[in-house]
Amino acid sequence: MITVFSLSICISSDVFVGAVRVVKPDLEIGDNESAIGCVEWSPDNNKIAAGFTDGTIRIWDWKTSGEIINFTGHTESVLSLNWSSDSNRIVSGSADGTAKVWNLDTRDFQLNFTGHKGSVTDVAWAPQSDIRIASASNDSTVKIWNSETGSELLTFTNHTGPVRSLSWS
Repeated sequence: MITVFSLSICISSDVFVGAVRVVKPDLEIGDNESAIGCVEWSPDNNKIAAGFTDGTIRIWDWKTSGEIINFTGHTESVLSLNWSSDSNRIVSGSADGTAKVWNLDTRDFQLNFTGHKGSVTDVAWAPQSDIRIASASNDSTVKIWNSETGSELLTFTNHTGPVRSLSWS
């Protein structure tokens, strides 16, 4: 279980004069039945998503502390999550070798990216455009996908070992 806290920090005249103090937990994530593999804040700061070792993705509303959606579809641990810029879709990478796009508006699965021969260790939407998604894998590749059609656009194969993380620039 992860407990999310709000922090209070006092700053005066560019000098830190206060202390960080935890008042109360604002949101508790998890139920101790499955371990949490990853957590990701939405770009609008209104939602928080967690990927679990049982393959589920759960999303909470930060303001109400209520669970919004519980997505199921991965057959193994969710290792990575990344939000679209509008906070309406989320892409997940899993130990089952797939990446999936989930739509919060329709509350359903949208796309499935297959092609990696190992766990998908990291996923990321392209900056300033939600048309492309990158996925990194233990199979030593990085793939670029079209997030509207699900088609594979490009594969980078020059890595000599597992790719654990990625970032667009």
